[in-house]
Amino acid sequence: MNQSEKSSVYIIIPVHNRKNITLACLENLQATGDLQRYKVIVVDDGSIDGTADVIHSLYPLVTVLQGDGNLWWTGAIGKGMEYAYQCGAEYFIWLNDDTFPSFNTIPLMLEACSQNLNRLATAQCYSTQAFEHPTYGGQVKKLLSPKLIHASQGQELECDCMSGNLVCLPRSVVDRIGYPPSLHLPHTLADIVYTWEAKKAGLQLVKLGDATAVSHFNPI
Repeated sequence: MNQSEKSSVYIIIPVHNRKNITLACLENLQATGDLQRYKVIVVDDGSIDGTADVIHSLYPLVTVLQGDGNLWWTGAIGKGMEYAYQCGAEYFIWLNDDTFPSFNTIPLMLEACSQNLNRLATAQCYSTQAFEHPTYGGQVKKLLSPKLIHASQGQELECDCMSGNLVCLPRSVVDRIGYPPSLHLPHTLADIVYTWEAKKAGLQLVKLGDATAVSHFNPI
């Protein structure tokens, strides 16, 4: 990937007080080559466990944006997106620090989005590297609540909304609906609502069975 392509993709990782998990996330990105391919932003929402200092020491090319502890997930993602947008980002990658993309997962998501500039793509997450028990990813509306769907290898499924663990979003999503709703939904459900609003605004949402990641299911 040349420098102009690298500068157009920003991976945004919101974190708070779980240094070891955050470092494992960055280590995984380094192992897959994504840390070298793309711009990486860690939005540190007021951690007091030394997260920012150790990132500066071990990963000097990673940009660390600071929060005061009141950003929560939505505010941290929004802060990262605003920074990346102002830097000229063409694509944003949402990545929770407890989600570990497989080799070539992020490139597959970007390829899917580049085929349609009004498309969001998400990966199929599993609980372990055995890829047997699916967890997060795309969802479809079922009556009053969304339901997770499973995309097998080779499948590309359309969905109504997405979990925010690992999502590729084009710049056009901000142009159409702005940034995630941090005022009304500071943490839970903001990913579902924002991606649902993107679909209502005319963007296509797809889940890629060949793009995999490990992310344990949180029953809460």
